[in-house]
Amino acid sequence: MDIGSSITLAAALSLTAFVAAAAAFRYPRSKLLSFLGVARFVRFVIEGLLAIHFGRWIMKQAESGWLYDVMLALILISIGGSAFAIYQWTQGNKRTLRHAT
Repeated sequence: MDIGSSITLAAALSLTAFVAAAAAFRYPRSKLLSFLGVARFVRFVIEGLLAIHFGRWIMKQAESGWLYDVMLALILISIGGSAFAIYQWTQGNKRTLRHAT
């Protein structure tokens, strides 16, 4: 994956790793920033065009009744999964502490 394509990735992917790697390999800062600017511009133009094309359909789906039910179910599953993960994590820590002493 080259720098240009990695910069266009979603914001959830940390840009810090790519900037650090560019610095470690002594990649020129001006080239990196130009790639960053162009790649982000292209990404947001594509997102804008998709919003123009699909925006009304997405808003119509968001106002439908079934989406509320689906989102409620996803939220409840997420909360339950998080609670279960925390429970398992705390139980694992208790076992680790018992074996360590």
